[in-house]
Amino acid sequence: MGTAFPVLYPYDLVAGPAGATAAVHHKNVRPTDRRSLKPGRPHAFGRVATPWGLEVSGVWNRHEWANGERWCHYPVRITRNGVGPGTAPVAASFSVALDPQVVSDVRIVSARLNGKAHDAGVRLLSATRTASLFEIRWTTRVKPRSGDRLDLGLEVRTRKPPGDLPTVKHPTVGLIGMGNHITQRQTGLNSMSRSDSQWA
Repeated sequence: MGTAFPVLYPYDLVAGPAGATAAVHHKNVRPTDRRSLKPGRPHAFGRVATPWGLEVSGVWNRHEWANGERWCHYPVRITRNGVGPGTAPVAASFSVALDPQVVSDVRIVSARLNGKAHDAGVRLLSATRTASLFEIRWTTRVKPRSGDRLDLGLEVRTRKPPGDLPTVKHPTVGLIGMGNHITQRQTGLNSMSRSDSQWA
């Protein structure tokens, strides 16, 4: 028996695991046989699932107002990296949460898969706007394979607040709708944000 301690990618996969076995022998006789303790895989389970994972990264731009004394950031590129070894079983979907006092609109204007222009089938899922939150959710038809890189270019329309703001929503980009897949690798990079804003 033992205890499993989950670790993050790339140290989360076991290399060359040893099968669980037990020594079998008759009473008062030295064991001469070892038997596997691994249970049989039911046919209903299908093929053995392959682990997969996605990492989120991107590029930020800085928006300034009040003669450059106030600023915050917004994403201009969102990148999804497939870390495999398998293919993601669901399409790459994500959300962008921004401050509506600073950002008025966001659109996806380009998509590149592994450095080449690609029709990623980007589709708007929803857009929510309140006094303190502007959140947009998109999905694509891309299921990243191991080593795939999907880059999405954003066009962001900004506002110029007249001066100090009482609060600011720090920008956040994150994966959504990835389901509850037991084979999903935990990269620790499912979202990104910026907190280095100066708004008051």
